[in-house]
Amino acid sequence: MDFLDAMEQSCDVYFYHLGQSIGPAAIEQTAKMFGLGQLTGVDLPHEKKWPLPLGWKSSRDLHWQGGDTLNYAIGQGALQVTPLQMANVIAAVANGGSLWQPYLVSESRRFGEEPQRLGAPHLLAHLAIDESSWNLLHAALVGVVRSGTGAAAQLPGVDVAGKTGTAQVPKGKDHAWFVAYAPAPAPQVACAVLVEHGGHGGSVAAPIAHDLMALALGEEKAERGPGEVPVESD
Repeated sequence: MDFLDAMEQSCDVYFYHLGQSIGPAAIEQTAKMFGLGQLTGVDLPHEKKWPLPLGWKSSRDLHWQGGDTLNYAIGQGALQVTPLQMANVIAAVANGGSLWQPYLVSESRRFGEEPQRLGAPHLLAHLAIDESSWNLLHAALVGVVRSGTGAAAQLPGVDVAGKTGTAQVPKGKDHAWFVAYAPAPAPQVACAVLVEHGGHGGSVAAPIAHDLMALALGEEKAERGPGEVPVESD
């Protein structure tokens, strides 16, 4: 199985081996590049962040184990992220490496007064990743939706790119994740869907992303039966 197949079918074992080969430091460095472990700077009070796994274990004098690297390679273990962080990540992937600060309110207006500008696009960083790597990743994410675990996010006549995820939690059913952007290769919308204790991302979160993107792009929703949705291994 190659990288494209592993992404399409969400093959944990492929990424276990990949994580072992590059090591946890490289994984953590890349996570930081995409803004994980940091505040997004969104215009909301009380935004939270969590340290990335290497730093988290080091601050508690805990020894890093080989199994920690395997967990980290598939986004499990001590890694904690927010839906907004993941929306930022997939948006940066969609646009080829530009990481933007999100905002909710652009301006405030009071009757009889000039509008007060509150938020505007602000570029946080541009990720220095070579074009061939971006092209490979984009092709893999399109494949996830076209013929892999994210098939429930398909839109008629629109290439959707995305990735399913299933996050294990200490108690209760797993969390269902799906991140996506569309249309590829010239995206207009990106989203992250988290369904707490929802189970598999492909069967629970991806259909919600499908409806969100259909609404945002003005596309008709394609009805999809449960038998058409594959179950991923992550």
